[in-house]
Amino acid sequence: MSNLNLIRVSNNLCHFSSDGTLVASCYNNKLTVRNTVTFEQFHTYTCIDVIKYFEWSPDNRYILCALYQHSTVQVFSLRNHDWKCKIRDAAYGIVKVCWSPDSRHILTTAEFHISICIWSLVLHSVKYIDCLKEISSQSLAFTSDGTSLAVVGDQGSVDTIFIYSTTSWLLKKQIPCVGPDKIGGITWTRDNTAVCVWGTSLDKCWVRVYEVASGDLIGDCLPPSEERICGIKTVTWAPSGQFLTLACFDEKIRMLNHITWQPIAELAHSDVLLETDCTVYQETNARSQTDKISFQIISGRPVVISSVREGLHNPSSLMGIGLSVFSRCGHYLATRADRMPAAVWIWNMNILRISSLIVHKKPVTAIEWDPIEPRLAIVCGSNSLTLWSKEGVTTHMFDQICISDIRWHPTGEYLVLCANTKVMFMSRNLL
Repeated sequence: MSNLNLIRVSNNLCHFSSDGTLVASCYNNKLTVRNTVTFEQFHTYTCIDVIKYFEWSPDNRYILCALYQHSTVQVFSLRNHDWKCKIRDAAYGIVKVCWSPDSRHILTTAEFHISICIWSLVLHSVKYIDCLKEISSQSLAFTSDGTSLAVVGDQGSVDTIFIYSTTSWLLKKQIPCVGPDKIGGITWTRDNTAVCVWGTSLDKCWVRVYEVASGDLIGDCLPPSEERICGIKTVTWAPSGQFLTLACFDEKIRMLNHITWQPIAELAHSDVLLETDCTVYQETNARSQTDKISFQIISGRPVVISSVREGLHNPSSLMGIGLSVFSRCGHYLATRADRMPAAVWIWNMNILRISSLIVHKKPVTAIEWDPIEPRLAIVCGSNSLTLWSKEGVTTHMFDQICISDIRWHPTGEYLVLCANTKVMFMSRNLL
């Protein structure tokens, strides 16, 4: 691959295989797989219509393509180009699809979350999981070893956690969850012995942890808040598995430890920054659109961060912490508060304090950590790329592309700059 390569895609559909040897991209109804070293085409597959979503199998031997408009999933083999599979659920439709950890089953979710269908590529059979709960975030989760599946179910007035074996797809455990309100998402603990669930409401921040073997409640967290709206927007595990990070609607990150399941720290995002031990980088005014953007360090305090007003029709869309990403080493956490969309907060997790604040002119659309070193890539839907590291901030400008999303190669060798209809592969030695 050369230092810069540009290809056409649809809807930013471009992803590396987990081992980094291949990269797949979609343009209309074509799925093209390329070698990441030479960038030569490995093979091109054709679907019956425009591809809306695709996903590599965990073992990188298959790729599924979702055509939601036809309630259809097409599957292709990387080892046998003549082998094909088509899955269709004409009766209930398909709104979500994912691989099972064994790469031999595909799970499709029906419209209105009526059921999950488990399609076997080996036995050519299908099994069903009914009584699902329709939630916007994580409604199902696999253990890290792939042996069990947890699903949030709805049994009348009580939400229930169903635990299935991924070998037989039979129900192993049923855990009723009586919480302050309905379940909004689910995740496994890192040792796969318990499941964590959290709520859906805007006015309650709560997490409950259930041991799977016994079904007992082993953790219950309902931290107080001075804000009327303090519910959970997103949930992230720290890489060490020692902290569960709650990104909340009151613009706070709450860190729960994995022993007591109680908060050990709150990271607040205020539009007025007073901390003096934090380095603030602010984008300067460019004289013209062709000028390279730059950042200057702001030493004066306080620093006032521009904010936007809440929307009348969907106020929660401009509230809370919308982006929360840990560095691979776990020493840093990058966040973006949706009410202050142009600012990126970088927290030092060793001391649980803010390390840097990067203030752009435009709203930040994506952030992604370098998998090799603690270096953060930031884009704002413009033709510039911002890179933060402990040494400072650098920028790169591009003539051909307005970047809305970014993806690192698994080894950090390339950075993919996504612009909806095209993507650019940038070699690490240019960064």
